[in-house]
Formats: sequence, C-alpha cells, structure tokens
Amino acid sequence: MVQKTIFEAEIRTKSYYKDKHISISCPAESDIMHVEWTGYQDMYSVKHGGKLMIEYLQKNKRNKVFNDNRLVPGTWSEASDWASSIWLPLMEMAGLKFFAWILSSSAFSQLSAKKSVANEHKQSEILFFDSAEEGLKWLENVDLPGYKEQSF
Repeated sequence: MVQKTIFEAEIRTKSYYKDKHISISCPAESDIMHVEWTGYQDMYSVKHGGKLMIEYLQKNKRNKVFNDNRLVPGTWSEASDWASSIWLPLMEMAGLKFFAWILSSSAFSQLSAKKSVANEHKQSEILFFDSAEEGLKWLENVDLPGYKEQSF
C-alpha cells in the first residue's frame, strides 16, 4: 500500500488546487487568486504552499491575492524569513501587485504573517485585515481611480 505524502493534492487543475494545508482558487470571472490556509503550518507546508502560490499566480495571470489565514491556529515563524527574502520577491516576479492578508485570531500567527512580508525592497502593496469582507472589497476596488486614498 502506498502511503500519501502530507502534500498530496486532493484536487489539482489549472485554476484550482487543494491539499490538507492549502487551497488555491483562480476563478475565471475574477482577477483575484483566493488562497486559504488550514491548520498548523511549518517550514515545509509554508514552502510547499508558497511555491504553489507562485505557480498559480503566474499560470493564471493574476496580480491580486486574497490570502486567508483565519484557520491557522498558531505560529509558523520558522518560515517567516524564507517568506520575506525568497517567496515575496518571487511572487512579485510572478506578477503580484496587491495582497490582502486576512489574519488569524492567533497572535502568534499574526506575528508570523507580518514578519513574512517585512521586506524593505517589496514592490507590491500588502495590507492586513481582520475582516475577510474588507480585504475582498479592497482587492476588488484597489486599482479603481481614487480608491487607494481611502483608509482601511
């Protein structure tokens, strides 16, 4: 009997991916890539998910990401430096311009998230939200004339 790896995809298409740690969706009618992280994360799951995000962002020609961490209950700080120095620049090279990060209620997860984008050379606009609705509204409107001046 073959044992599943922890990263084996439950579903994998050109515009949708799902495994036990992450789901990525690039709906045809939207310019936003939706990402939902689930459960405790570590260096391996974050790198795996991060690489998938780069692949799907590029493959589906998206420049906006709705990154939902509400189901992440704890820290993943061991991967924050990698995310800041390697993953974020690669996401930007793949086309990232706007990133709405929906925070977990876990203070430790929030610290990991904020540390992972602490890159002084970043070119993309990254905002953190407690509300998924506010994050999605921002992404849907951010590139409209005059919208960026509104505060969140």
